[in-house]
Amino acid sequence: MVVVAIIGILMAAGIVAFSNIQKAARDARRKADVDAMGKAKEQFFAESGRYTFHVNGNESTQSYNNGYWSHPITLASFGNAFSAGLPVDPINNATYLYYYNACHGTTCGANGGSRYCISARLEKGKGNCNGASNFSCAWRPPGTGTHYCVSSRQ
Repeated sequence: MVVVAIIGILMAAGIVAFSNIQKAARDARRKADVDAMGKAKEQFFAESGRYTFHVNGNESTQSYNNGYWSHPITLASFGNAFSAGLPVDPINNATYLYYYNACHGTTCGANGGSRYCISARLEKGKGNCNGASNFSCAWRPPGTGTHYCVSSRQ
């Protein structure tokens, strides 16, 4: 009986550890994907002088249940980096998804400009922002946010 109890305790501990490792691996992939998309946006900016495909407009889309994520205009605004399609979140549901928004010209406000934010919710937290709104990232001190974000560097 004692042996069965010990085996049960060890199995429970192993399942919890395995689950945490899976979450950490998915979060690492999210960060890598968001970083890659941010680098593609910077390359597009270097070539075109803006972050959006349209000269005066905005773009906003998410990876889950949204046809614009794979829309040719969205893909074009990332340059040639993702010809096979933008990456999607490892879970990709209504809670865990990639979100992208950008603006250029008067859609960024009275002063114009060009900016973007790409974010992903992390399962283990410890991100650098709390998501995106109004074409900007809601920055938090590193390790305190619910999301991982990258934004315009120009």
